[in-house]
Amino acid sequence: MRVGGIGENAQLLIQEMSGNVIAGCTASRSVAQAMAPLIYHAIRVSGIGSWHRTEEGRWAITRLHVQSFDPLDESELEDVVARLRSLNVKWPADTIEQLQAMREQAA
Repeated sequence: MRVGGIGENAQLLIQEMSGNVIAGCTASRSVAQAMAPLIYHAIRVSGIGSWHRTEEGRWAITRLHVQSFDPLDESELEDVVARLRSLNVKWPADTIEQLQAMREQAA
């Protein structure tokens, strides 16, 4: 990620986890300042963007105004699974029935 520029909005270059670099990104100065300490860390950004369809039929982002972001846990999958397995969870005997009832109520 690169943050900089002058004026009301900061210009951003954001590198996806795949390595692809997205130019044409902006954020308010306050959001950019909050993002700056996370420059070499994984984050999830949210905002208003413009997309286009490539010749291969894939969607690609052309512009993004970042409105918010969240730092991501950079733990290895193996460590996360181990932590989940170590939780002492007591599931009710009718867990599946309760979940199905919640889904039916929400529908």
